[in-house]
Amino acid sequence: MGHPFEMWADRIAAATTDEARRALVTEARVLRARSLSDPQALRRATFTLSQLHQLLQERDSAVHEARQLLSLCQTPPVASNEEIEATQGWLRSFGERAPKIVAPPVERSWRDEDRRGRADRPERPARADGGRNESGRAGRAESGRTEPARGEGTAELPGRVRALAADGKWSQALSLAADGRGPGAELTRTAIRLKLALDHLDDAARRDRGLAELHALRDELVVKTGLARKEQAADPLAAILGEHIPSRRAERIDAIEAFASAHPDRIDELAAASLRHHLATAGAGSAAPWLAGIVARAQANGAAPQTEAAMSELRAAKSVAVACYDEWPYTRLLRVFARANQDGMPVTAVRRGVLARHEPDDRKLWTLRVAQAGEGDRMLAVAPHATTPYEGDLARELAERLKALSTSTLLLATGSGNEALRNHARELGLVVRDRDADDAQLLSEVLALPPAAAAAPRAPRAPREPAPEGSVAPPPNGDRLADLVIAEPLDRHRIQAAIATMRRADRALRIVQRVPMTDEALATVLEIVAATIGNDRPIPEGTTLALRSPVTGPRTREILRDPRYGGPGIDQLVDVAAVLHGAGWEVHRVLRGATRRETERQPALDSFASGLGAFWRLLVRHGDRKGEVWFVAELPIEGRAAIPLLLLEDFQRTIVAAGDPDFWSGLGQDALQWGPDAGPVLLAAVDRFVVREDAGVADPSDAEHAAN
Repeated sequence: MGHPFEMWADRIAAATTDEARRALVTEARVLRARSLSDPQALRRATFTLSQLHQLLQERDSAVHEARQLLSLCQTPPVASNEEIEATQGWLRSFGERAPKIVAPPVERSWRDEDRRGRADRPERPARADGGRNESGRAGRAESGRTEPARGEGTAELPGRVRALAADGKWSQALSLAADGRGPGAELTRTAIRLKLALDHLDDAARRDRGLAELHALRDELVVKTGLARKEQAADPLAAILGEHIPSRRAERIDAIEAFASAHPDRIDELAAASLRHHLATAGAGSAAPWLAGIVARAQANGAAPQTEAAMSELRAAKSVAVACYDEWPYTRLLRVFARANQDGMPVTAVRRGVLARHEPDDRKLWTLRVAQAGEGDRMLAVAPHATTPYEGDLARELAERLKALSTSTLLLATGSGNEALRNHARELGLVVRDRDADDAQLLSEVLALPPAAAAAPRAPRAPREPAPEGSVAPPPNGDRLADLVIAEPLDRHRIQAAIATMRRADRALRIVQRVPMTDEALATVLEIVAATIGNDRPIPEGTTLALRSPVTGPRTREILRDPRYGGPGIDQLVDVAAVLHGAGWEVHRVLRGATRRETERQPALDSFASGLGAFWRLLVRHGDRKGEVWFVAELPIEGRAAIPLLLLEDFQRTIVAAGDPDFWSGLGQDALQWGPDAGPVLLAAVDRFVVREDAGVADPSDAEHAAN
């Protein structure tokens, strides 16, 4: 029996060449694009694409499509249990772990609450034999089903789960128990998973799978029971540092670097512990470029068995944090680093990347700094070999950034694709090499450069003290800009000069976020930041800053129409935020589209991203109450396909739509139509938000996952 979403079986079997299979890939993609309003056809096309990529030996693409298919199975109408299990099995066939399916939330309105208490509420028809199920409710004589549909009859689940378990049908019992809610249902699922994992240990062929399931179950229980923090005592990094690991990245890096300076003989141990700590706390999907310096120092010292073992563990876990150490610029710098150690030349830093945010991940420049006693440092920069030119002005920006980092820089950039970078670097007075050399020659050329001005050593960051209630607390080194934006009269040139000295212009937005500014000052900062960044990249922090302000005046409204800050519906969104501010609600984050965390949990959202350009979310709070206000200016077909997936998240929300009420009512949602008199209705809706005690519900504004 084939997969329930199987399509074109004969055509796929007949396609015996890569050219024929790629032709089918193109046809399936066209079919999927035309089937966005048909979930079943969308699923069939996605499964077909995964099959074809597997036949083409494109494993990553096949796995990506399989994850999208599992995500699409949750789009209403939800796929059947058999379809979901078959899709999970298909994903597991690639050696991947199939994530747990998130059941769609049951939306109830005040009408449902009112109907529960009415005496005329109709009863369900009794079963044909006059009996009643274990919940005390009448069954359905006409259904003929032995199991309830997903999301229905959940009160019957405990008895049915027990019956399946008694018959030894543990897998079916676990599938049925997935619909249960509450601590009892959670305990039941845990017990079944434990039973299945232990059974796998008795079978040599399935022993590895059983161990993996036991470890996953252990990790899940540790998190759910709140014991994760207590396990930090067993963290090798905590054992080395002998103190609580700082949660803020900058302070954690300072602690690691301070220990490395004080204990150079334990670099290998420290680098290995840092890598393992990152995997345990951030997961396999999170990069860690800030660890490049300590890892390079350990490997350049010679044999680093502990670091190599830790890197192998992270590679086995498919962690992206170690992918950068396979790049040619890193291995090239590492050899120069080792040569500098032999010659007694201190290397002060190794870094990956020189531009924030918009430097392509596959074209990251690596830098190494060396410093002789009593002199300033020199820098060696290595670019990946490339045959494709940089787009736009990126080559010029990279060259200017290298000059800003150090006037004594040797750039090694091979390949025709780096020609523009080399030319701009030469124009700025940097020394450039278009061909590689041996380690000794490269190091001697770097040391022959005139030293840059010695910089004062950076003192470790002190822990940030919480700001008193209502006070202005700009981050360190932001005092000058904070003073300038509240000064009268406003001095645009001095504000511009202050922002120009910052490593990243958008840092200015964080500095002024707690400073009470006038409309003119806020608009000036937004305008200067956009002009300084100087490209088409969205600047969501600026949108958040503007809408957090209780009063967004005409100058700021005008700036928000810049595509980097705004988009469709931005004028109405400002009006919505003003209504909320007037009632005491704080807008603490503005999101556009889906977040990175949501696309990780629902990979299908990647395919629908183009339809969410006019989909905004205001994350609001009033005391201990918080929730989301959705504002939807327009919704093309891709956006309509994405909304049901976003509704799976269990957040308190109010929906404000500029039109199309039928679409929202079809999803069981009440959407307020925005207009001049809609303010009181909006406030009445958000006033129904309650204090949520379930800490397990994540905040979509998680800074580590925002994709804006």
